[in-house]
Parts: sequence; structure tokens; C-alpha cells
Amino acid sequence: MNSPTYQIAARSLKDGTKERNGDALGHTLAGNGRLVSAMVADGVGSSARDWLASSTACQRFTALLPEAANLDSDPAAAMEAVLRQIDWEINSSTGRARGMKCAATAILWALGQSKVWFANIGDTRLYLADVDGMRQVSEDESQAVVRRGSGGKPLTSGGMVVVQRGITNALGSGNAHIAIDSCELPEGAALILCSDGFYECASSFEQDLLRVFAHADVEEGLASLVANYEGQNRDDATVLLLRRAHHPLADAELDKILAATTPCGVPLHAVAAAIGERLPSLVAPGDVGKVRQLLEYLQSHGTALSRTRAAELLGLMTAQRWTDRATARIVQSMIPRSNR
Repeated sequence: MNSPTYQIAARSLKDGTKERNGDALGHTLAGNGRLVSAMVADGVGSSARDWLASSTACQRFTALLPEAANLDSDPAAAMEAVLRQIDWEINSSTGRARGMKCAATAILWALGQSKVWFANIGDTRLYLADVDGMRQVSEDESQAVVRRGSGGKPLTSGGMVVVQRGITNALGSGNAHIAIDSCELPEGAALILCSDGFYECASSFEQDLLRVFAHADVEEGLASLVANYEGQNRDDATVLLLRRAHHPLADAELDKILAATTPCGVPLHAVAAAIGERLPSLVAPGDVGKVRQLLEYLQSHGTALSRTRAAELLGLMTAQRWTDRATARIVQSMIPRSNR
């Protein structure tokens, strides 16, 4: 989802050993378009119908929150009431769905403002990515549990007791602990909601997500990452990234950043977007040196142009009979093979 004020990208990978994905996600606008809400849910696999628990939580969250009576006057209270309603509804399920539960992370952000309300239930997580890096905002509600056999004896593997993490709080328990907290979302920063299957997919996942955050188009960056992760996940793996827009950089701002030897406090995706705006005016007169300088800046800082901008630039190079193959190859590398 794209907007002048934010961009949302989301992906979910199913565990290859399962018939259905036990994760779910959802996002919508509320408060007459003034609020963005989002949720990632992870069904408890040891309970009934994990996929139904997670999909119910996300569907009901995005349906109930916009209709909450006190959403305008007290967003935090409205969010808490909706989550308590969802906890009750899932807990009230009957038949084969009886006993189903899920972990979930939910956010509510007022457009144009820095404040974000969030709730974390279980071991799904909320991260913040900004110019200083990436950090976990939520706290896991889980504990280590020794796996035991049918006779109650601890299971071992290679002489070691088998330990797995179990959540201590879940939607559907009927008495889920629901606390609404808040954090800041600065201009140009991003919030990342994900299930444990995603953040445990690769030891490099934080650095991988920072590269997505730095991409001029977060949807393209996330699609590329998840394509690389596919097949590596040992559980259902889901991620949703909400990136707040940064103001367009003026020429003077971009020149200052390019000349600096230390970080300037501007997110790389804003720099990449500004470089993308400038490059066509340099390709047209054939200024190879300046084009190379800007493209090498993108490469050295781990960011890239959007696919659309790169394709436009490559087309302009072709029309101008561009002879510098090195710079043309850099631009071409930013276009997914399926789009070439």
C-alpha cells in the first residue's frame, strides 16, 4: 500500500511441512482515514486450528477498530477494547475450533504524527528501524519449556535436554493480558511487525531488514528479501513493514549529504529517492562522472533506486546512446530479472 505519507509492505511464507499457513496479517485505515492500523498474528500450533485463530484475529481487528465508538477521543482505550473483544470471541469458539489461540502484535498510528500505540501478545514482535539502526520495541511473552515424552520424561537429543520456547499469553485464552503501550515513529522511520518464524529465519534478519528499510521502494526491497528467505523458514514466517515518508530532499540537502564524511541523520531511502530524481538530468547531457558518483554512492551505502526509476533511467541511457557500460550495469542490476 502506497500513500504520500507512508508505505506498507507485507509478506507471509508457509512452513513447507504444513497444509495451511498458521500466520495471518491485516491492515486498514480507520478514523475517517486519519489512522493506520495493522496486525500480524501467529496461531498457536499446539492448539486447534492455528490458521483460523490468526486469521480471525486479523480480520476482526481491522473490522472492529474503525467502528470503535471512542476511537477519536481515546485511541488507546478503543484498541484495548477491540483486542479484549477478539480474545473473547476466539475463546468462545466451539466445535473443532474450540481451544484455538494465537499470538499477535497490533499497531495504531495517527497519520502525520509521531505517536504509535501498540500491543504485543505472545512472541510476535514489533521492531523500529531508523537512522540509528533497528531495535525491538515489544517484549516477548514467552518462556523456555522442557519437552517431555508421553511418560513425562524429558526428551533428549545428543545427550542434551530438548528445550523449546512457549508463549505465556495469547488471544483466545479468555483472559489475555492486554496492555497498550506507545512509541515514537519519527519522519522516515519504519515499524516492523513479524512472527517468530520470520525473525528466527536467518541470523542476519536484522541487517536484512535494514537493507529493506534503506531501499527507495520498500515493497520491492521486502519482496526480494522474502524470495531469498523462501525455503529457509522452519515455521510460518510473516512480516509487515510500515515506513513513514520522509520529506523530499532539496538539492542543497542532497549535496550536503553526498559531501559529508559522517552520517547526516537522513534515512538512506530518502537519499536514494533524491538521487533517483537527479540522475535523469545528468544522463541527458552525458555527464558520466557525476552519474557514476551517484550510483556508486547507492552501492556503497547498501541502497537502490526503485524498479520504476531504474527502468526509466536505463531507457534514457539507451535513447542517449550511453557508452559507459559500468554505470549501465549498475542501473540494470536494480531491475528484477522478471521485469527486464
